[in-house]
Formats: sequence, C-alpha cells, structure tokens
Amino acid sequence: MSALAAGAAASLAFMLHAGRTASWFLIFAFASWILSPFVLLAAADAASARWPPRTRTALHWTMLLVAAASVAIYAAADLGPLKRKTPVFVVVAPASWMLAAVALSIAALGSRRVD
Repeated sequence: MSALAAGAAASLAFMLHAGRTASWFLIFAFASWILSPFVLLAAADAASARWPPRTRTALHWTMLLVAAASVAIYAAADLGPLKRKTPVFVVVAPASWMLAAVALSIAALGSRRVD
C-alpha cells in the first residue's frame, strides 16, 4: 500500500510540474484523472480481505506494477524531450485500469479453478 501511495504522490508531482502553466480547472481535472487508478486499486485492496489468496497476490503485484510504471512513464513525459506531454497523461490512467481489470480477472478465474 505504501508503494501505491508513493506512486500516486510522484505521479501527481510530475503532472503538476508538467502542467504548471495550465489553469486550475485543468490541473484539478488532470489530478483527478491521474489519481483515479490509485484510488481504484486502494479501494480494491480495502475490499480484498475475503478474496482468495491468489487474487490478493495478483492485486498486490498489480499495485506495484501500476505505481512503478506510472512514475516511470510520467517522469519520462515530464522530464524528457516530448513537446506534447498531454497525451501521455491522458492514456496512462485507462491503461492502468485495463491492466488491473485483466490481471485481477485472470487471477480470480484461476483461483476458482484451483479451489
């Protein structure tokens, strides 16, 4: 859970740095967008107490992967040579949702077959 919080904070910091000239409305909208996968995964973690161990393990690995990948991608977009950074900050959140959905679905299906 701490990796998820650190990933959310770092992702938000890179977004704020990249959008430092944007309006407050856009900053709020992008902050909500950037943080949404982290909130989704934190909510899943809170609800996972009764999940099968295999599914919880998949959730924890997904949390680590999303945190690390988001920070790496946002850092590259913010600090790298890209002129247009906005598409990166738009695409990563839904990609993270899809990764989480696929990973947890596969783990849940696999847990049902094993149990």
